Amino acid sequence: NVTNANREQYNKLKKDILADIQAHQNPDMVCLAFMKRYIEFFRDNHLQVWGGGMEVDENKPESIAKFKESDVFKNRERIQYDSAKVYQYLAKSQDPIEGVYKTSVYEFAVLKNQNSLRDYYAVMIRSTTPLWEKGQVKLDLKRMKGNDFQSVLYMRNHSLNIQNITSESPIFDIFGGVQKTFPKQESKEVTKQTFSSASEGEWFQFKALNDSTHYVHIKTFNGSLQTKFDSVYKQIIPIIKTKPYLIIDIRDNGGGSDNNWKPLAQLAYTTPYEYDKTYVFCTTETIKRYEEMVERMEKNRKDYGDDMIKWGKERVNLMKKAPLNSFVPTGKYKGKNKYRKQKNIEPTPKKIILMYNRNSGSAAEGLILDAMHSKKVITFGENSGGYITFGNVMTISTPQLNLSLQTATQKTPNRFKYEKTGIPPQVKANNHTDWLIQALDLLKTK
Repeated sequence: NVTNANREQYNKLKKDILADIQAHQNPDMVCLAFMKRYIEFFRDNHLQVWGGGMEVDENKPESIAKFKESDVFKNRERIQYDSAKVYQYLAKSQDPIEGVYKTSVYEFAVLKNQNSLRDYYAVMIRSTTPLWEKGQVKLDLKRMKGNDFQSVLYMRNHSLNIQNITSESPIFDIFGGVQKTFPKQESKEVTKQTFSSASEGEWFQFKALNDSTHYVHIKTFNGSLQTKFDSVYKQIIPIIKTKPYLIIDIRDNGGGSDNNWKPLAQLAYTTPYEYDKTYVFCTTETIKRYEEMVERMEKNRKDYGDDMIKWGKERVNLMKKAPLNSFVPTGKYKGKNKYRKQKNIEPTPKKIILMYNRNSGSAAEGLILDAMHSKKVITFGENSGGYITFGNVMTISTPQLNLSLQTATQKTPNRFKYEKTGIPPQVKANNHTDWLIQALDLLKTK
C-alpha cells in the first residue's frame, strides 16, 4: 500500500518513529506501541501485532503463583479503589464513557484520569480469574481527536494490546459482551447488548420467530467447523424453505472460511455478478506456512472435511508454480473474468434480512458482499468491521520480546474502499430498539 502518492509520507513516518525510539530511555518496554504506530499506516485491518506475555495454566496453583511473582504482575499499576467514593462520583458524572462495566470475567470502573498516556482508565473491581486483583488498571484510554481513541488494554495474562478505534462508546468496542451496570442510562450500546441472540458460547442458533419467519444466528465461520456446518445446513435448509422470510444474524462474527456461508448465499441468490479478483503473494515462507496448514487439516480431517483440504492443496500448488515474490490470481481465470452464476433461484425464502454490526468481519463480510447482489436481501445494521481487502492471515512470533505479528497472504484490490471503514448497510439500525424487532418490522414494511 505504499505508492508514489504516499511514499514521502511513509518515509517521514519511519524517520519520526526511529527518532522517537532512539530518544526513549527504554524502547523495548514500548516496542509494541512503536510497531502499532508503524503498521497503522498500511490501512489493513488484518495486519496486527500484539504482546505475547507469559503462559499461565489457571488450573495449576503453582503456575498462578509463578505468574504473581513475575514483574509483569507486580508492576501492573494499582489504584487505591474506594467503592463508596467511586459510586458517589459516578452518580453525578455526565460523561457517558465513565461508569461501572461488567463482562463474564471482569467488573471494572472507567474513570477520568488525564496524563500523557490516557484520559481515562479502567480499574478492576472484581474478577473471576486469579490473574487479576482489585485495584489493578485494566485499560488506558486516550482520546486522540473527536471520537478517535487509542486504547492500551492489558489482556488476561497482562500482555499488551494496543488499538486505535473510532467510536462514541469505545468501551463497548474494546470489550466483547460488556454491559454498563452503573449509572443506568439509555445509550445505543446498552441497547445493543440486550438483543435476542444466541447465548454465550453457542456458535450457531436456529429457530422460528413466527409463522412466516426463520432466524439463524452464526457467531463464527471458523474453518475447523466445516463438517459441523455441512451437517447443520443439511438439517435446516429444507426447513428454511418452508417459510417466506429469513433473518440471518452475523453480528459479532469475526469470519473464518467462505465455504461455511455458501449454502446461505445459495438461498439468497437472484442475480449473476462478476467476482472480485483475489491475488496470493507467493514466497517461500508463505508456501511453507500453507503446507503446515494443510498438514494440520489432514490430521483433523473430520473437522475440516475434504473440500477444505482440497482447497489448501490447490493453493500450495498454485504458489509453487508461480514466480517467487509475485502476486498470482487465485481463481481459474484463464485470461477471462469469472462470474458468480447459479442455475436455480430458490423461490423461498422470498425476502431475507442480513443483520450485521461493527464486529462482523473478514469472511463474514464476504457473505455481505455476495448478498448485496441479491434482490431478495435487505442488509441491515451498522458498518461492518472493514477486514475485507486482505486475508488468509499467518502469524509469527518475534524472537526476543515475544510479540505476535499477523499478516495477510492475499489481497482483493477492488474491496479496498471498504477496508477500515466497513460495508454500510442498506438500512441503518436505530439504537433505541432491539435490532431483531426492527428487522421484523422491516419485513413488514419493505
